[in-house]
Amino acid sequence: MFDLLNEWRGQIHLLLHVLVPLMVALIFFRHGGGRSGGHSEKCNSNKRVSEADETRQKISKVRSLHVVNEQPKKFFNAVSSTQVAFTIMLLTMLVDIDHLLATPIYQADRCSIGFHPLHTEWPILIYAVLCAFPKTRLIGLGLVIHMLLDAGDCMWMRGTWAIDVF
Repeated sequence: MFDLLNEWRGQIHLLLHVLVPLMVALIFFRHGGGRSGGHSEKCNSNKRVSEADETRQKISKVRSLHVVNEQPKKFFNAVSSTQVAFTIMLLTMLVDIDHLLATPIYQADRCSIGFHPLHTEWPILIYAVLCAFPKTRLIGLGLVIHMLLDAGDCMWMRGTWAIDVF
């Protein structure tokens, strides 16, 4: 069984890079989102508007490019905080761009932690500090999750958390 898991280690590792941020987003970022803020909902439903008034309102909206201005608002209001959190944390996988500096670019048995520049002590410390500030919290959380998953992969491969023990 363990041999089979070792054969699939790379695929499992990549899958975890998607599933763990998804689970964090679903568990901790479910509030908010799903709001709809269209102009038609703000109208008072108790008032009866004549057809002429409706026509004038439609023409006015088109002239002021109301539709063009409202569509992006409706789109971003409909996106839930879970989707935003997941997307931001998934984008932190771009930290693996530093793998392009290695020769060879990919090596199945290489431990990322301590080897690649963005996977060393100081950047990891910065990622942890990013978690402390609300505006950068999701980026920091995504990066810390990424480093923990990479460290877990090192532990699985070599029995150590990193190439250089901190």
